[in-house]
Amino acid sequence: MKEILPTILIDTGEQNPLNIRRLPCKWANIERKSGVDYGIEGFTIAKPPSIENLTRRHLLPQAGILEKEERARRDFGISRKDLNDLCNAMGRGRKDFEAQMGLLARYEFKALVLETTRSVVEAEAYRSQIDSGTVLHTLDAFAVRLGIQIIWCGDHAGAAERVESLARMFARGIQKDFNRLCAGCLPPPMNA
Repeated sequence: MKEILPTILIDTGEQNPLNIRRLPCKWANIERKSGVDYGIEGFTIAKPPSIENLTRRHLLPQAGILEKEERARRDFGISRKDLNDLCNAMGRGRKDFEAQMGLLARYEFKALVLETTRSVVEAEAYRSQIDSGTVLHTLDAFAVRLGIQIIWCGDHAGAAERVESLARMFARGIQKDFNRLCAGCLPPPMNA
């Protein structure tokens, strides 16, 4: 079975986009205020970005631009936070962050990819006044109540690798489902 390579969608709102290197990727306006920073073309609600939305930070040499609107599916959504984003989201931006995670929870596969480690948060090795217990309990609540996978990636490069790996695994599952469906189908009748 030849592996299919899904196309990663990167939301134009991403301030520090991951360097997706092993999969094709495109810029898109992913479902507004959904908390989704990365999706898969055909499995994430998105629309083409306007030219005005594209700026210098969007000039990843390997990234294309989504050309048609994707409306039907909410199957794959990933939100990304670095340590500063995470701490800010737990403080001043808490209500918005909780609302975004509530919208992310509508996706079949949903994950929050963190560019830090749990041990860094536990040691409170960050500039914010937010208590590590608050951060960890909130993340546990997202996992338990909303079904969002919390993935500690260590750094920016680790987050890119995880997003690529998760997208590949998701596509592989779709491909296996399709193959099982085909195996159970009857051939079309022969016209005599």
